[in-house]
Amino acid sequence: MTQVFNTHGYDPKAGEEIISVPTIVKGSKSRLVYKRPYFNRHMGRNNILDQFEYIVADSTSTSEAGKVTLISPNNVVVGSDFILDDEKWITTGNKNQGVSHETSSRGEMNYFIYATDDSINVNLKGDDLDIWRFQAPSQFLGWHGILYGGTFDFTLSSFSGDFSPSNLNFDGKMNLVEISCAECLRGKGITLGYPLLSSGAFSGSTTKFSINMTETSGWVKDPHNVLLSWTNPTKCDFMRVLSGITSVTILGDFSRWYESVSIDSVFWRSPNAKGRLQLPICAQKTPDVRVCACKP
Repeated sequence: MTQVFNTHGYDPKAGEEIISVPTIVKGSKSRLVYKRPYFNRHMGRNNILDQFEYIVADSTSTSEAGKVTLISPNNVVVGSDFILDDEKWITTGNKNQGVSHETSSRGEMNYFIYATDDSINVNLKGDDLDIWRFQAPSQFLGWHGILYGGTFDFTLSSFSGDFSPSNLNFDGKMNLVEISCAECLRGKGITLGYPLLSSGAFSGSTTKFSINMTETSGWVKDPHNVLLSWTNPTKCDFMRVLSGITSVTILGDFSRWYESVSIDSVFWRSPNAKGRLQLPICAQKTPDVRVCACKP
């Protein structure tokens, strides 16, 4: 925070705007000043004010590109509040793959999206194999390393369905959230899941979820083998996924029969700013964390 802001409450005077790269920086101590928007962007939209990369070089070597992300004071990196539309959310695992946008209020659900079962495929144990999930749009994908240590917040509710424990698919042993990086580990991929049973479950009534974004918060890792159980991810696993997200889904289909489930206020929040310590130092060797020295 600058002395000008501390003393007078307004931002320092902006100089000449940088409109091309590379640019030779002139002036006192070759300093750059970022001029933030006068008003913060709408809370429900992508709250990244700006993002840029830089490198450091000398006569012998050049560093990997460092990433700087600037966000508003509410710590929301990306979010959906569905005030205007469905924001390109879809569903996966059902035939329709669509969502409906609702512009009314229903308790704490205020302008939201919802979807329903359009197919039931019951096995011999009575479980519905055609489980569908809400799938996040492109702004939730890509590099989001600063989410480490933050939270994934969203609200679920239902219009119809039987969410009693005896009617839950697979006795509730499903992942409430799944995050994937298809390119991680040289294309082998990593998928992290947050088990429904670790979240306090979902009874059909309006429920707010806030999931911590660290490897020790209950997340599990897909072993890529249906005969094996999901395992605890390492810090490197977690950082690799956040550095190359290709898919984010949230469970919408909980029961063995038909149901209608809505979702609202989906926000990915970073922890408070910590400068160069925002990401674990052991995961900063390369931007995509393909080289990682973090201990499990």
